[in-house]
Amino acid sequence: MYRLLLLTLLATSSLGCEEEEDLPKPTQTGAGIMAARIGGKLWERSSSSNSLIGSGLRVLYTDGYFSIIGSGDKREIDASIQFQMTDVYRPGVYTLRERLPGIFSDAGSYGRVNDLSERNNARSYETTAAGTGTVTITKLDTQNKIISGTFFFRAANLNNPSEFMEVTDGRFDVKYD
Repeated sequence: MYRLLLLTLLATSSLGCEEEEDLPKPTQTGAGIMAARIGGKLWERSSSSNSLIGSGLRVLYTDGYFSIIGSGDKREIDASIQFQMTDVYRPGVYTLRERLPGIFSDAGSYGRVNDLSERNNARSYETTAAGTGTVTITKLDTQNKIISGTFFFRAANLNNPSEFMEVTDGRFDVKYD
């Protein structure tokens, strides 16, 4: 009787973990992956390049500046996710705030998601000055050029600031050149 009860408990407790297994497990090997939930829907992108043009997963890390853009989808939503951060020199927690216009490019540490589900009504969302998200760098290996971590953020629609999109359970594990 005890064994039956134990097996029943183990079987039912594993059911609660099923949803999390849909995302790739966080790694720190330079696996070339970025994944998250966008508005609760699964999103994943793999394969990386150090170029900031083109499609796929694009990564740039230089002199403390880190940018990652994942475009395309292999899951439930057609979207792109990007964030950029400054002063990234070691593992730690970095707050995403608002994008600041710069002379040559945008500045600041911010997150952005583009919902491309409706082709004629693409919507862009960005984090705000309130600091509505974080990126946790868990590995920054400048010898092997690997950067890994987790992220989440809540971003406001650029055309309707009262509408928000949440990006949760984010993870990335990429190499850079």
